[in-house]
Amino acid sequence: MELFMHLQEVNTVLWELNMHLWEVHPVLRELQTLLWEVHPVLRELQTLLWEVHPVLREVKTKTTQYKKPHPRQKGAVF
Repeated sequence: MELFMHLQEVNTVLWELNMHLWEVHPVLRELQTLLWEVHPVLRELQTLLWEVHPVLREVKTKTTQYKKPHPRQKGAVF
């Protein structure tokens, strides 16, 4: 009798879990759809960033060559 009661409790918990999963399922499917739409955009952005990266490094290098060091930095001349 005790085993039957325990199995009945387990069955109830599993039933509730199943109901929650049915609620979550459409949300997850919608999220999956949105991610598939965003994926190519993110890949394109990644490609553009890889193209811009060396240009930004070159600009940074050129602009930092002409800056005077801050007085608190090592090697600063007063």
